[in-house]
Amino acid sequence: MGVNLGLRREFQFPFIIAKVDKGIIIGVDFLNKFNLLIDIRNKQLIDGITNLHVKGVISSILQENKNNIMDKTSKFSNILLQYSDLMKANLLVTNTKPDVKHYIATKDPPVYSKSCQLDSKKLEIAKQEFIFMLDNDIIRPSKPPWASPLHLVNKKDGSVRPCGDYRRLNAQTIPDRYPIPRIEDFHHILKRKRIFSKIDIFKAYFQIPIAEEDKEKTAIITPIGLFEFNVMSFGLRNTPSTFQRFINEVLLELEFVFPYLDDTLVASENEEQHKTLLKLVFDHIQKYGLRVNISKSTLGVTHLEFLGYLITPEVSKPLPEKVDAILSYKLPETIRDLRTFLGLLNFLEDI
Repeated sequence: MGVNLGLRREFQFPFIIAKVDKGIIIGVDFLNKFNLLIDIRNKQLIDGITNLHVKGVISSILQENKNNIMDKTSKFSNILLQYSDLMKANLLVTNTKPDVKHYIATKDPPVYSKSCQLDSKKLEIAKQEFIFMLDNDIIRPSKPPWASPLHLVNKKDGSVRPCGDYRRLNAQTIPDRYPIPRIEDFHHILKRKRIFSKIDIFKAYFQIPIAEEDKEKTAIITPIGLFEFNVMSFGLRNTPSTFQRFINEVLLELEFVFPYLDDTLVASENEEQHKTLLKLVFDHIQKYGLRVNISKSTLGVTHLEFLGYLITPEVSKPLPEKVDAILSYKLPETIRDLRTFLGLLNFLEDI
């Protein structure tokens, strides 16, 4: 997310959105990242790079305001406050085990493409995103024989995610057969359970580094240069298997959870038991330096939407809109449509 402070440059940074009356709250990590200085006497913020400054205000923040990022009425909000590190919005993990890496085993010579032309608006967006990723060590400049074209993906919130069009690279990548759970497999932990939570990992893919020898294979060619990823990028083959293997290790031996990529379901018989189980989950997550995406997580409820299902103490069933989408799906007209249609029929059969 970007913020304009009136210093003639936009600052891209992972922010936590807090419900405050006005303005924004700037943390020390942000100030240090962009070399910003606080002049308390003159009540201004100084850009240590450009020497530009902007006026601000100094006000006190009540201690209770840290609860604003979550529901104060929740019986489980205080548990998360005991794990303050889990709420710090970071991008990259520094203490994952050395053997947790994403490897890209290929069977053919390097593939490369020419840079795609972008209109002025998309080019400006791409520049901002790549500067942000460079500043946060997500990518680095590259000089490899590999080069995949840039692909800009529109996200649900209206922003754009730059990634590589890795179709040619993926075609020669040897598949990782580590299994991704079937969505329906979470039912085995629901027996006699009445309290549920869903925990979302913040920037999940960025928590896995690319093996050093394979980083050059992730190179993206753009109008502004050639860059390779230090961490897992969207669009690469086998990344779901790599992350599933990782999260299974993080939550190893916790039988009351169901981790499906960056979403984890926690189920228990009562509230007191649920508090204990949440602490165990948070202990494991904190041990690996991961962060919880609070805005996409739900703690301690009796009714929960999870992977297209509505989970209650009485029953677990697909959300009505999912069923309606399947039943209204038009008959296939091509072989590709037929494969999709058969997949939907298999899902409907499991309902």
